[in-house]
Amino acid sequence: METVEQKSVVDKKTVVDKKTAIVQSEKDKKYKYDHEEISGIFRFLECANGTLGFFYGKYKDEDKKYSLQDGAHYKLPRMVVKHLRETGVYPVHKHSIDEDGKAGIKVGHKVRRYTFELDIEDNYLAADSLITIEKA
Repeated sequence: METVEQKSVVDKKTVVDKKTAIVQSEKDKKYKYDHEEISGIFRFLECANGTLGFFYGKYKDEDKKYSLQDGAHYKLPRMVVKHLRETGVYPVHKHSIDEDGKAGIKVGHKVRRYTFELDIEDNYLAADSLITIEKA
């Protein structure tokens, strides 16, 4: 027969095991989501017909080399597409003078170096959700 203390220890261990299982299943879902392939066209705006090469790996021991040609169609993992869309810009700073006459620097605009244009089916737009407007 179990004592109250033994039962308490068993219950805590069960709770910890369940929490660990939940965390692991969330990690698995995130991993699967990040590796879902998305198709689209790579545009190298900075160098027409050029090639962009880079290494990327979001997870441990997963670095992979990518080499993308301008205008080519690719199927890439969602995490790589997100990386391309977030890192493809750089700021251009400009000098400015505020109302008090103090000189400063601010971001004038951002220049896009490259982009990954998603195919329409990967934008999760179903044909049923598109609306056509016609002139009467």
